[in-house]
Amino acid sequence: MAPKKAEEETGAPEGAEAKAEEELFQEEAPEAKPSAKRVALAEEKETDAAPVKGAKLKEACIFHTEDTTLNVLPAASGKHLMALGEGGFQYLLAGARGSVGLTGGRYMFEVMVTEHRNLADTRGGGGQGPTPKNCLRVGFATEDSSLLLDGVENFCFDGFGKGFRQGQVVAVLLNLEAEGPNSNTISLFCDGKRMTDPQPL
Repeated sequence: MAPKKAEEETGAPEGAEAKAEEELFQEEAPEAKPSAKRVALAEEKETDAAPVKGAKLKEACIFHTEDTTLNVLPAASGKHLMALGEGGFQYLLAGARGSVGLTGGRYMFEVMVTEHRNLADTRGGGGQGPTPKNCLRVGFATEDSSLLLDGVENFCFDGFGKGFRQGQVVAVLLNLEAEGPNSNTISLFCDGKRMTDPQPL
C-alpha cells in the first residue's frame, strides 16, 4: 500500500514527471524546417526576360581580326576559336573580343569547351620543357581593356584551379538593369547551373 500512499501525497502517478519532461523537450527542440528566408535565397532571381519587341541587331556578333591576339585561329565562320599551340605559342595566352557593345539591359553569352589539348613541349635531343596549363577566361570588358581580360577595365571568371572540362558550356550573365535584386552584377553559369552568386560590378 506504500506506493499508493506516495501517489496520493504527490497528486501525480508514477512516470508523469518523466512524460512532462519529454513534452517540454519536444517543445524546446522542434523538428528543423527550412526558414522562408533560406528558401527565398535558394530561388533563382535571374528569370527569363520578356521577349524584346524592338529592332534586332543589323549585324551579327563576330570577332574582328583587330580584336583578337595574333595567335587566335578562327574557324567555322568565326564561331570556333582556337589558339596556336606549337613552336612556343603554347606558352602564350590568346584572347578575343566580340564586336557588340552593351550600355544597358541584361545579356548572356555562352562558350562551349570543344577540346582539352595536350600542350607539352617536346624539344630536340630528348629534352622536354615545362608543360603549360590550359585556361579559359570569360567575361565582359570595355573597348579599352586588354584582350586577355587583365587589368581594371573588365570583369571575368577563369578556369584556374578546378577548371572547365571538355564538353561543358560556360555562360556569363551581365545585368545592367537599373532596378532589380541583381542589378549591376555579373554571374557565372556552367551547364545551366549557377556557379557563383551575383558579383557586384
